[in-house]
Amino acid sequence: MIAAAGAMKHFAVCDAVSEMLETAGTDPDPLVRLRFMQFVDDMTFRTDRPVPCKDDVPEEPMRALVQKALGDEDHRVRMGALLILAR
Repeated sequence: MIAAAGAMKHFAVCDAVSEMLETAGTDPDPLVRLRFMQFVDDMTFRTDRPVPCKDDVPEEPMRALVQKALGDEDHRVRMGALLILAR
């Protein structure tokens, strides 16, 4: 699943960003939640480089996801959220 999402990121499949955002917030596997959150951020909200899918996801759902991730039981997900906020 993570490899498929990585391919979607690599090939900038913007139609998949909404599903990736949903998976990032609901998947039971913390590593899947982390990587999907990072992929959505990389494809839509990064400010340090051009992003291919800038207008495909409103900012509010991503903010809600990062806020939820800050309280995640898995430390990797929490750290991923902190790194997104640090940018």
